[in-house]
Amino acid sequence: MLYLGKRNGKWGWYGKKWEGEESEDNKDITKYEGEIKNGLPNGQGTSTHSNGSKFIGSWKNGKEWDLKGYNRNGNITGKYVNGKYIK
Repeated sequence: MLYLGKRNGKWGWYGKKWEGEESEDNKDITKYEGEIKNGLPNGQGTSTHSNGSKFIGSWKNGKEWDLKGYNRNGNITGKYVNGKYIK
C-alpha cells in the first residue's frame, strides 16, 4: 500500500499514511493498493481518492497507464490508455 501526498511540501508516493494534522504542506490525497516496484505503483492496482473516486487498472513506474476512473457512485468518469487520459 502507498499514499500519494505531500510531506514537508514535497509531492510523492509514501509507504505510510500521514498521521499528523493535515495542512497544505502535509496531506494525503490518494491511497494505492496493488503491485509496487521500486517504491512506485507498477502493475495492477487501485487508487482511491479522498472524495471516494477510484482508478482501477495498470500502472507503469508510478504513472497511470491503462486505467478506468469511477466516481464514488461507480459511474465511469474517464480512462487512461497507454498513459494518456481520455475523458
